Amino acid sequence: MTDISPSAAEKELRVQVSAALLLRGISQAEAARRLGLSNKHLNQMITGRAPLSLHWAERILALVGMRIVIGLQHDLEEQR
Repeated sequence: MTDISPSAAEKELRVQVSAALLLRGISQAEAARRLGLSNKHLNQMITGRAPLSLHWAERILALVGMRIVIGLQHDLEEQR
């Protein structure tokens, strides 16, 4: 596995959150309503115009019955 910069990791998180909503058939407008956010702010978090913290990602994913799992992988090539 290659190193993932914070920006790449955040971009991947945004993609996963957006895909989860789509998969469950929940619109951004509906998710925003349930979370007490404006549709504009939720859209900005998902599209990268506003920060998407782990806190908000967890809350959004909880709406669709998912959770964030973070794993670490040791790169054996770096030891050589």
